[in-house]
Amino acid sequence: MRHWKSMLHILRYMSNTPAYGLLYRNNKEELKMIGYSDSDFANDSLSRLSCTEYVIKLGNAVIDWTSRTQRTIATSTTKAEWTVLSTGTRHAEYLRGFINELGLNVERVTWWCDNT
Repeated sequence: MRHWKSMLHILRYMSNTPAYGLLYRNNKEELKMIGYSDSDFANDSLSRLSCTEYVIKLGNAVIDWTSRTQRTIATSTTKAEWTVLSTGTRHAEYLRGFINELGLNVERVTWWCDNT
């Protein structure tokens, strides 16, 4: 029932804000794809699973993001960071290819990782 109420809330918001949207111009400066990632090693004290977070932006707009528990137990902070980098960059490369198929030219993805 909670999911149904959340869906109705989103639909009401969308119906009340039809002028809002994302605007992309075919401008090299605006079509830079940038990714940011971080992980939290062994965040869950019971399962010892790490948390994965990443955001992918095209220009100034977020086009993909996630924050979830990793599926495997990382044995080190390096492994936890590597897992989020692997997942995030795979998604970014897929999105870059898709956007390029739409006729927009995104040459590469710049990625920033918090590895502290």
